[in-house]
Amino acid sequence: MGRLGKVTLFVNILILCAILFISPKSVSAKTGSNEDSDSYLTNNRTSEDGMYGYILSNDKSSACITNYYGPTDIKKLIIPDTIDGYPVISIGGERSIIVESYPFGTFDNQWSLSYIPYSLFERCNNLEEIKLPKQLEWIGASAFSSTKLKKVVLPDTVTYIGAGAFASCWQLEEVTLSKNVEIIERYAFHFAKIKEIILPDSLLRIGDEVFAMCRQLEKVDFGKNISYLGDNVFDRTPWLANRGCPEYDMLNDFVLLKYNGCSKTPVVPKGTICIVNNAFEDKPITAVTIPSTVKYIGACAFDNCVNLKEIILPEGLERIGIGAFSGSGLTKITIPDSVADMGRFLFVECGDLKEINLSKNLKDIDYAGFRGTPWLKDREKDEFVIINDTLLLKYNGSSKYPVIPKGIESIAEEAFFRKPLEFIEIPATVKYIGGEAFSQTGLENIYFNGNAPEIVRTPFTVKLINCEDELYTKVYYKDGMKGFDDGSWDIYEPETYTTHTITFDPKNGDKKTVVKVYTGQTMKEPKVIKKGYILDGWYKDGKKFKFDTKIKSDCTLTAKWKVAPKKNIIYIVKKGDTIKKIANKYHTTVAKIAKANGIKNVNRINIGQKLIIGQTP
Repeated sequence: MGRLGKVTLFVNILILCAILFISPKSVSAKTGSNEDSDSYLTNNRTSEDGMYGYILSNDKSSACITNYYGPTDIKKLIIPDTIDGYPVISIGGERSIIVESYPFGTFDNQWSLSYIPYSLFERCNNLEEIKLPKQLEWIGASAFSSTKLKKVVLPDTVTYIGAGAFASCWQLEEVTLSKNVEIIERYAFHFAKIKEIILPDSLLRIGDEVFAMCRQLEKVDFGKNISYLGDNVFDRTPWLANRGCPEYDMLNDFVLLKYNGCSKTPVVPKGTICIVNNAFEDKPITAVTIPSTVKYIGACAFDNCVNLKEIILPEGLERIGIGAFSGSGLTKITIPDSVADMGRFLFVECGDLKEINLSKNLKDIDYAGFRGTPWLKDREKDEFVIINDTLLLKYNGSSKYPVIPKGIESIAEEAFFRKPLEFIEIPATVKYIGGEAFSQTGLENIYFNGNAPEIVRTPFTVKLINCEDELYTKVYYKDGMKGFDDGSWDIYEPETYTTHTITFDPKNGDKKTVVKVYTGQTMKEPKVIKKGYILDGWYKDGKKFKFDTKIKSDCTLTAKWKVAPKKNIIYIVKKGDTIKKIANKYHTTVAKIAKANGIKNVNRINIGQKLIIGQTP
């Protein structure tokens, strides 16, 4: 293939390094790179040796390789540290055509990156060997999946391995993990050929099925600090099959994988730190004792334990996973104050759960997690479901202008979801607002009396139009408040505001009413009554005031009245009535009733007959 063909093949890819290998732990400052992908120019250069196409950062401090023009029959490719004197900080984008389109047998790289992006080498079917950079910190999802790698040595700088990073590497026999790796996401080594694995003490979290289907994995050495183990991590491995069936399936004496016993009141072994996902699922237990050492209870750990009536959670427990007690027979439970994080669907369909005492340190709770419990049913009649006087879990009212109670510090996820709101004011005490808290409410304006709270996702999204366009709530805040200039508030168009004094003079003998209204906000028409009169409207400077007017200044509104037309007072005759009884009831005379109704014989009236008693004053 000639040079022109190669150029045509790559069609000036000019990938703007959208990912730029920027991890949550940004590229090393040694590179001097600009971390914003928009900073890269669109003009492609060719290296002096004619091997590569590249683009420079705007400050010309670093380069991103976009094209390869060299020979295709090589067995080993070395990405240069520099091109024409510029440090190489990135290659391609998510799946670099540089390496995917050529049958390289080996990839040896000493470039200055800290992050390998998503799917970069995925399905590079001839890739058998790789030398990773010494400063590498993160490996993205599927980065090396479906390659022919046989051996992987991760530098000790690596702290994170993404989902499926080495999945379906059928020939991968040897893996040496970083001594500082903290997280291995799901399926990372799924279907690998490894025979043994050493998990370092630094490892905290292992996701679902990380080593599942590793049919030759016979030896596993666990670190001492693992606090989370996902589902089926070692499914279909010889190591798991050879463990037998002890009463408590433990790892390193502190991770409880599975309870296999028959006791209805099991006692979790002392020293246990983590009870992993599904550990007691479907077990016919009635009670369980948990030691004070337990820090984490995994997802669905006690799911569908229908006979479980009582469980005492120890102080010191920190996290509870998704659906940990769903479908159980619990009647009461206390979540200790040490718990700051509770998963979704925690108590869903616990039909006997009447008493719940929640941690005072929770700032968000999943409302749906209490669905089907008597505890929630008792609270759904309240306008606001409030936990510990500080957490607003749910708004059940119908007002378009709800007043959030004083002292609220957190507004939970979906607290006002789909409620038809027009206006709401956030107290200065609120420090946290959960995801979708005001989503699909129609809320156009929201006012904050204090500093900007922590927000999760997009709590103020108003609604979707044709499932494409989004409208966002207008955010107003007081002068001097902090945090609203953060970039996360940009989509909400934050603006400072002031308040105006509106005085209502009812002219009916009652006192004047004074209300405060925000600049640009409308107000509701107050209800007033004057006996014998009908309200003609509220007037400002001699003109009738329209209540859809946006307030821009202080003003006084005066009520005007007109005399109400007189109406006949009608009485329907009942059994046992006489005209005299009716006259006494309405403080009138028999003669007046007889005259008003043309009655000649005052001793004859009929049941159901309508009588005019008189007129309204």
